Amino acid sequence: MSAEAAAEGAEGAAGGRARERGAVRARVAAACAVAGRAAVCISVPALVAWLAHQPFVFPSLGPTIYLVLTAPGAPAAAPRRTVAGHAVSAAGGYLALTVTGLTRTAPDLGHIDGRRVLAVVIALSCTTLGMLATDSSHPPGGATTLIVALGFLRTPLNLAVLLTAVVLTTLVLLALGRLRLSRVVTSQKKLLLGGFIFPKKEDRK
Repeated sequence: MSAEAAAEGAEGAAGGRARERGAVRARVAAACAVAGRAAVCISVPALVAWLAHQPFVFPSLGPTIYLVLTAPGAPAAAPRRTVAGHAVSAAGGYLALTVTGLTRTAPDLGHIDGRRVLAVVIALSCTTLGMLATDSSHPPGGATTLIVALGFLRTPLNLAVLLTAVVLTTLVLLALGRLRLSRVVTSQKKLLLGGFIFPKKEDRK
């Protein structure tokens, strides 16, 4: 192998490593941006929960936020499906509690009896049926219905707070999505205007 070929090979390898490092940095930067938006989204209902002393934060909000931020174009991430999916899930869970007579029974994961088993089966079955029948599939709703069926949120007030938190979080997600879109559009406009008003030297030739 000639010296020139060896030099070209070394340059190619160095360029490949540089591109790989650049891809890693871009991926980390994108992940940090999404993580920041997730922090903003969950902080709003968390602060409301702190101030109102009500359960405005519950486990299935996390999957909802992650889904909408990482796959905003997915059908299940649509605002209508997000709100309707949680509503159907909460209704399915409460129906299960009513049928099994557990609306006044506190949760106890260490001592689950036959009625609680029946409640979670009814809840998830009804939720699946309801979301598919109403075209409101939202996977995090599967967690919501179990939260209700297990008795963690079991009163009408709890369910009203739950749905309010879902609507509030959806609005925050919409606001962040529009802000991000406006920034992208603005940057594209600047790029286009810059290309027309201040063309590169090679474009002037």
